[in-house]
Order: sequence, then structure tokens, then C-alpha cells
Amino acid sequence: QATFIIPSANVKHTGKYECKVENQYGTHTSEINIDVLAPPSTQQKMQDFEVSRGQEVTITVTAEGSPLPTCTWYHNDKPITIQPDRILIVDDGPSHTLKILDAQLTDDGQYKAVIENAMGKTELVSHVTVMDVPDISSEPIDIRVNHGGSCTLECHAPGKPVPEVKWTKGGKEIKPTENLLLESTPDGIHQLTINNAQSDHAGQYIANVKHKIRAQQMIFNVIVTAPLTVKQTPTDLNVLQTQNAVITFEVDGLPRPTITWLFNGTPIQSSPKYKMETKGNQIILTVNKTDFVDSGVYTATIDNGIEKIEVPVKMNVGVKPKVEAPKPANDQSCVIGQDTQISWKFSGIEKPQVTWLFNGQPFETNERLQISESEDGTSTLSIKSAKLTDKGVYTAKATNAVGEAEAKTTLNIAGIKPVIANDLEGALQATKGESMTIKLTVSGTPRPDVVWCRGNDDLVPSDRIQVTAPTAEGDDTYTLTILNVQPEDQGDYSAKISNVGGSLKSKKCKVTVTKSPVFVTKPSAQEVKQGETAVFETKIDGYPTPKVTWLLNGKPLTPKDGAQVELNAATGDAKLSIPKVDLQQHAGVVTCKLENPHGSQEETARLDILAAPLITSQLPKQEETVSGKDVTLRVVVRGAPRPEATWHFNDTPVSTENATYDEEKSEYQLTIK
Repeated sequence: QATFIIPSANVKHTGKYECKVENQYGTHTSEINIDVLAPPSTQQKMQDFEVSRGQEVTITVTAEGSPLPTCTWYHNDKPITIQPDRILIVDDGPSHTLKILDAQLTDDGQYKAVIENAMGKTELVSHVTVMDVPDISSEPIDIRVNHGGSCTLECHAPGKPVPEVKWTKGGKEIKPTENLLLESTPDGIHQLTINNAQSDHAGQYIANVKHKIRAQQMIFNVIVTAPLTVKQTPTDLNVLQTQNAVITFEVDGLPRPTITWLFNGTPIQSSPKYKMETKGNQIILTVNKTDFVDSGVYTATIDNGIEKIEVPVKMNVGVKPKVEAPKPANDQSCVIGQDTQISWKFSGIEKPQVTWLFNGQPFETNERLQISESEDGTSTLSIKSAKLTDKGVYTAKATNAVGEAEAKTTLNIAGIKPVIANDLEGALQATKGESMTIKLTVSGTPRPDVVWCRGNDDLVPSDRIQVTAPTAEGDDTYTLTILNVQPEDQGDYSAKISNVGGSLKSKKCKVTVTKSPVFVTKPSAQEVKQGETAVFETKIDGYPTPKVTWLLNGKPLTPKDGAQVELNAATGDAKLSIPKVDLQQHAGVVTCKLENPHGSQEETARLDILAAPLITSQLPKQEETVSGKDVTLRVVVRGAPRPEATWHFNDTPVSTENATYDEEKSEYQLTIK
């Protein structure tokens, strides 16, 4: 008995086995087929694939098993149907192959191979990623934007997976700023927006599109444009012979322009004669060592490919004016009233224009002032009947396009020294409050100026101090009038006299201010009650200040009498106060007397004292008389106003026929005949 044992049999052991028996007599062979049943198994996993759209994808799986397993393919869990022109399935024994000939985006996803036999089944998975590469144009795109304006650069880069896009300029990645904005959308639109475009925003911008499969670039040429504008437009140029001429101006505009220079319409190039420069926006042309042949029109042609402008500049080469005299200044004199001339000769290329100035200021010509010019360049100022006001500095100013020159003449006007015909009086007495006039007669040419003085001080004309000078022909009298003369106007008056011929001073006139006393306001009568204060007021004037004396009934009043006297010399107010007036002592006439060296004056006013009747001498208690004789009864009564008396006999009123009153004695009398 022979035994053949296969431990742990597997599919590899499936096959035909022989058992061969032999000895010296012969050989015998017996065959047996062993079929090891096993579920499907694979040695390796299916790989994942990343392919571009349109490429071929081949997925192969090798599976062992017994019986031999079958393979079913699935895409995203859906069975795959063979498409002869695009999708093929090939089974070759244990090898199973799925071919996608033209991969599309719809082919993206999970592919599953389900392998099975009677013993079981297994699944293998492969992920296929179909990538879509964006089609980016390689042709540069020109973008024009106005200076200060906005523009947007757009790169459409869809794809799978979505590509990474970075913007660069000059090899440097662009970072977002206030004026550079970056935006992207999920569908692959990438934008770079330029706001407030400036000249430094011009240049080449690149959208760098990076995809797994390949990298691409989209190129934008940004051209910032601005109208060509000439700043500081050059004016026509005048230059001295042999000097360098420089024409300078600024040009704003984008793109930056090129400059071409022409002289009288013919292009010129850089040379020792011409130096051409561009510094930023500044355009400079230098013409070295100019001569007369360099006079003409220089034109700058400015072209930036979008627009073209021309800037013409006219240049004149000349010689500045020159004074044809040893010295450009002199002095000249003229007697007042005579004619005179001032002349200066000038040369220069172009011929200079001559203007005249008087004391640095232009003046107008008239019948008396005339200007003439001759062919040889001499300019003459003629002055007829010279006046004192013609004295001063006359300047002849010659000017042409390349310079100027001046010549000055100082003209002096001679005059006749003043002479005093009638001098001031030695003394003058003026009345306070009235007007005072001082006169002086002076001759001279021109008419002299007179300044009036009091002491060492010049008098300033005002409403009260009036100064007049002669105006009529033949009148030489100067007058000083002072209105409302006051004491402070006293002093020594004189006059300072001058003209261009000389000066002198008048004699002194001593002015004295006086005024005799006057009452401005007279004292008025007063009625005062017994025992009260009587007040008399008056206002006086006079110079010197008058002495004031108060009298009562012809007798001077003094403080001993209780009188109080006041005087304000500044205002002229005088006042008399009599306190505690008494009918017997104070009633009567008050006199105010004024005195100064120039006179006196007095005024009177009555003082009446109001008092109740007072009997100072009674009737006799008894009177004896002889029958037939006259008898007179007397009673003395004081009072103001004068009391009225009524006589009674045995209490019966008596007729006033024989009643009398003695005013001097204040006595009431009744005569019985």
C-alpha cells in the first residue's frame, strides 16, 4: 500500500497526478485528477489612476480560485456595459482587464471588480480620476486703461482638479493692495482689478496657472494711457549772443512719449551744438554758444504712439542795450521857469525801446513834458517852463528782448531866496474869547512855505487855529488867525519861511491875552426865610481872573460876619452863602463887585428875609393929653413882607384915614386930632 498525502491543499495543487509502480518484471501506471476547490483570491490590489481627459485607462486584475472565477465590472456601483469604440472588457484565464479608450470626465469615479465562483467571491476597487487641463491662450493680451481709471484682467482657468492661479509682475507675486484687488470664483474665473491706474501700474502681468498635469501662463500687457499735456509751456526765448540757450518744459502723458526736435522745420540731432535731455517728465534742449544764425523756431514733436503734439518755441539771439556814454549818470541844473532837455544815447540788437521814469515812477507826457527819439538811438526829454516839482531823478530805461540798460540824470531846480517885506509886530494884546490875527508879508520864487510857531513849537492848523497863504498873483501876505483866544495862547509867535532858494525866520511877536471883568451870569434876588441860608451865585469872566468882593447894604461881607465866599477861577463860578439870615441884620441889597487891572464891574441883587410880625416897641399903656391937642400913638413892628396894621378904639376898628407908616423906623402911627 502506497499513500500520497498533500497537506493544506490549495488551488496550486489542482492537477493530474500519476502513481507509477515498477519492479524487475514490469511497470504499471495509474493516473488521478485532483481538483482543489477554493474561493477566488488575488495576490495584489488594483491600482488607482489619474489621467487626462482623452487618455486611455487600463485596469487589470488577476484572480485565482477553483473553479475558475468569473469577473464582473462596476462603475460607481453600476454594471459596466461594453462600448466597442470606447470601453472594452477582456478575460484571459485568471486575468481580467477593463480598458477605457477615451477617458472623459464622466468616467471619473470608483471602479469595482467583483470576482466569484461557487466557493465565494471577492471585490477589488480602483479609483480613476479624470483630470481636465484648462486651455490657456499663450497669446499676450493688450489692456489699455486711462490714467486714474480702472481695468480688470481675467483668466478663465477651469479644470479638474481646480488649478492654482498666482498673479505675478516682473517675476514677483502680486499681493492685494488698495488699488490691486484679487478675486477668484469656484468655477475657475480669476480676476486682477487695477483701480486708480498710475504709470507704475503699466507693464506685463502673468496669470500663472499650475495644474497637476502641466503649468501654463496667461500674459497681459497693461498700458496705462493719459493724454499728452504740456506743463509749463515754454515762452519765446531771448538770449544774449555767445550764451547758452535752454528750452525746458514738462510733458505728462502715458505711455511715455519720444521726443524729436526740429529747427525751422528740419530735424536736428544731439551734437556739440545741441544737447537733448529727458529727465522724468522734463524735456530739455540746450543750444550751446548761440549766434545770430541760431535765431528761429525750435519745435519739439512729442509722440507716444497714441497721439502726437508739437511744442514750438521761438528763439531770438541779440545784444542787450548799452549806454553810449562814459558814465550812465550825471547832474543837471535849471532855473525855475526856464526850458531844459535831458538826452541819453543807447545801442543794442534788436533796437531798444526807451521809457522814462521820474523818481522811479512812470509819468505821462503833455504839452510841457515831451519825449523824442533820433535814428542814432538818442532819446531826449524836453521840459518847458521848469517847475520846482520837476526837481528829481530822471531815468531813461532802454529795453530789448535780451536785456536792459539805464541812465540817470539828477535835475536840480534853482529858486529865489525868500525876503520879508513886512515883519511881525513886536507885541500884540489879544482879548480872551475873541479872535486874534497876525500877518506877515514875504516874497520869493517859488512862493515860500511858512510855518507858524509859538515858542519852540510848530502850530498845527485846526478849527481854532487857521493859517492862510496867498493865492492871488501879487499877494504875498500870510495870515495866522486864532479864534476864541485863551490864556494859553499867550507867548512869543514867529514864522519859519523857506523855499528851494533858502530859508529865514521872522521876528517874534509877544502876544498878551487880557479881558476886563464881565458878568456871564448875574446874581439874582433872593427871598429867604428867617434863620435859613441865603445863597447868591454868579458866573464871571476876565483875565487876569478878577477879584470878587461881596457887599451887603454897601458894607463888605467877611467871614467875621458869618458870610462864606467861594470862587472857581477855572470855571468862573462865584458864590456867596449867608447862613442863619436875620431880618434886622441881613435884609437889604447885596452887591457883587469885580476888579482886575483892566477894569471893574458890579451887579446888585436884593435879599428879602421872610419873618412873622414882631412888636419891638409897644403902645404906651397910658397917654395923657390936653383937650384940643393932637395925640399920636406909635408902635414899632418888624416883619417881612411888611405886616398890615389895623387900629381899634374900644375894640371897634378905627378908620385908617389918620394912620401912617414910617418905613425907615418900621413904625406904625395913628394921629388923633
